[in-house]
Amino acid sequence: MRTLLLLLLAGCVPTPPEPAITWTDWHHVWAQRSLGSSAYHVDLLSGTTDVELDFGARLGGAALEVAGERGGGTYTLRRRFRTHEDKLRLQPEPGSDGLLVTVHHHLRAAPAVSARLGRRE
Repeated sequence: MRTLLLLLLAGCVPTPPEPAITWTDWHHVWAQRSLGSSAYHVDLLSGTTDVELDFGARLGGAALEVAGERGGGTYTLRRRFRTHEDKLRLQPEPGSDGLLVTVHHHLRAAPAVSARLGRRE
């Protein structure tokens, strides 16, 4: 208690810890491929708060866009952006049923995507 009082007097406000996330196992996500791009549909479980995608290799500047699905409609979760990373963490809106992730890989190899779903406790 004394430490907390000293921190507050010094102008330091302690931040509460992040809630723990319980993750599912990784599972392969099948793609619908077309010339130069692949669309991956990730089904979400009820209560999913976080989604992590593993592309199997760095994307080398490929463009991505992510749409969420909820109640028969869609919404934009991430507008088109480029990344060199091999993983992507997303937080869909509450009540979402699925995600549609489009990777524009053009002359690059199509990624082999795996996903895991998380729920904040």
